[in-house]
Amino acid sequence: MCAVCYSFTLKPDVIAIQFLIFFAGLTVVGILFVLHRKNSKDGPSQQGLIFEGRQLESEENTNKPYTAGQSFPELTIDPDTSHGEPRLGRQKYRSRASRFFSLLWRIFNRFLKVIHWGMSVMFIAGGITLALSYRFTNPGKLAQVNLPTGQTRSLNYNCTAVPSNGTLLPTFWFEGSEAHGIVDFLGLQHFLAVEHGRNSCSFDPPNFGWSENLISSLQDRYSYFNPLLKALDKTNEERIIVGWGDGAHSGLVHANENPIATKAFVLLDASPDGIEWFDLQRKNHWNEKQTLAYRDTDLAGRIFLTKIILSIAIPWGLMPIFIPRDKSHFDQSLYPRFRSQSYKEDLWARQYLALVHDASQPINNYTVTATVPSGMPVFSVMVDLPGVTADEKASNAFYKSRKLEMVNHIAKGNMTKPPVWCTESDCTLGFPVLKSRFAADALISFGI
Repeated sequence: MCAVCYSFTLKPDVIAIQFLIFFAGLTVVGILFVLHRKNSKDGPSQQGLIFEGRQLESEENTNKPYTAGQSFPELTIDPDTSHGEPRLGRQKYRSRASRFFSLLWRIFNRFLKVIHWGMSVMFIAGGITLALSYRFTNPGKLAQVNLPTGQTRSLNYNCTAVPSNGTLLPTFWFEGSEAHGIVDFLGLQHFLAVEHGRNSCSFDPPNFGWSENLISSLQDRYSYFNPLLKALDKTNEERIIVGWGDGAHSGLVHANENPIATKAFVLLDASPDGIEWFDLQRKNHWNEKQTLAYRDTDLAGRIFLTKIILSIAIPWGLMPIFIPRDKSHFDQSLYPRFRSQSYKEDLWARQYLALVHDASQPINNYTVTATVPSGMPVFSVMVDLPGVTADEKASNAFYKSRKLEMVNHIAKGNMTKPPVWCTESDCTLGFPVLKSRFAADALISFGI
């Protein structure tokens, strides 16, 4: 059953392992069946029974009665004889301790059987859950990308095609974190195309969505972007790079790699790396050593959770518990497709490797030290929630000031326009998804 379920995941390695387990189990069952049939055919000896070392013929057993006072020997199974045939002999006495330990062994054996069947059911549930996560149609297209290593990989992308109105405007290119891709930007791309007549593109990063896995010889996922542009024949096409959240890092890298074709750089609620730890440092009055110690503990906890997800939650179909349904996330017709991407082991394998790498390195200061090329406009859309309690207000003020400092530094202190702030109660980091119409209107308001 597990092998059948996993065959729908389109994972050759997983399918091979499951079918090997299936055929191994089938082989063991076949061997046991043959042995059982052989023993059944052999049966007990028809020639006679052994009595005190002497074989009693059938006639003797049936025709010669025992004399008065002669004890009738007990029928036992002698383990030293072949085929387990019935033998007449003295039954061995079993002590209470022997019977007690025999009972314990039977109970333990039944317990192991229950565990075995329980784990089998859980693995079947995991196979079904994982198979269902692959049931959705790919909303994009696959492009064969030639990587700097000389290898080829499939990268999934989605580009809208709005009929030209006589003016050639730059295409918006959206970049998110390693755990976000095409499905996140479907709403935003829809409103840009339908309501504003603008083209845009997004893509699934390696190990996410419908894209293939990251090449182990590459140090990061940033090396995929330029080969993707080349594969789509868009290397020299004018573009506006939009970095959402952690996508600000990769977006800034690509803006610097392509200064001529990149006409503007936009940050969607991007924050400096480790801002959550620095906020706790402010709140708890920690020094740098205490802050870094907490960071190590926090990353160790995330790594442990990722191990649990990879080793138990995904194989046993428990991901709906780790990622419960969120009716407020965004368009409910798209939400199951988005949620299913988080059930796949490829994403969590990449998350694990990224966390291990981060734990071995200092805090990444790229977004607070790098800048865009001279003359490139910089814009930003950010969340500003006033908060209710004093702690919430102080934390929001800290986040706001740090994000503004980062954006101003990236722009070399020359922001083209003031940031657009999302101040409504439902504004969160996920506003490009939750409030995709607002995000589209904000991008167009910059006049780019």
